[in-house]
Amino acid sequence: MGSDPVVEDFGPRVGHASVVSTVLQAFSVGSAIIGIYDENDFLRYANAAFRSIFGVELGTTVSFAGIILNAIDGGTTLRIESQDPIAFIADAQSRRRDRVDEPRQRSFPVDFIDDRWYWCTETLLPDGWIVLTGAYITALKRTEQSLSLERDRALILSGLDELTGIPNRRFSLARLDALLHNQSLDSAAVSIALVDLDHFKLVNDTFGHETGDAVLRHFAQHCVTVLPKGTLIGRMGGEEFHNSGFARRRSRTEEVEDATKINTRRPPV
Repeated sequence: MGSDPVVEDFGPRVGHASVVSTVLQAFSVGSAIIGIYDENDFLRYANAAFRSIFGVELGTTVSFAGIILNAIDGGTTLRIESQDPIAFIADAQSRRRDRVDEPRQRSFPVDFIDDRWYWCTETLLPDGWIVLTGAYITALKRTEQSLSLERDRALILSGLDELTGIPNRRFSLARLDALLHNQSLDSAAVSIALVDLDHFKLVNDTFGHETGDAVLRHFAQHCVTVLPKGTLIGRMGGEEFHNSGFARRRSRTEEVEDATKINTRRPPV
């Protein structure tokens, strides 16, 4: 009565043909890709997913360099932005085959023209052969991109005043701190002005808070429109505003004072 088979690593006692055949059959279905290159970088095996993505035909001679050149020339597979394909291939080869004395793996994302993404792993074997495998990660990548956009949006909104849409107190003070730091480095003069809207309480008491909010929005947009380029306008709270920037030939404060004046002969809203 024979003993049950046990788990073993590849070696003289393991039936390589059956194990390899099983592994390759597993890769013959689904979206995962596998390609095997010999020591001269000719593609010796490619599963159906690999052939479909890279436009490889069975029975043809295909090299790693050929796949890259076709991608650059045809613009239908890999997203490669390099204007020098030879330099790109040389750089890729330096990373793929920097050591051959021992097995080595490297992993990296690969994106395609049609916005598909794969997480690829290259295994460089001592005999110079390379096994490339790739897992389909498009859904994960889109989730990552969506989260990144939401994060960026949250960061932007965290620095804006909700009512007026201009920078809030926290962002304004952080920007002022940066301006003062730069001023100490290049000796550029910094202008700082605090603006308080006179009689704003009277507007609220007479016309209501909705009108008061409209006045604040109008004033903020007026400042954004007319203040010199590079000036930061921010709301410190209530009817108090702050603006700062590097001074020019004319006094920056004088420019700000002129710009923030609104024609009082007509209502602002």
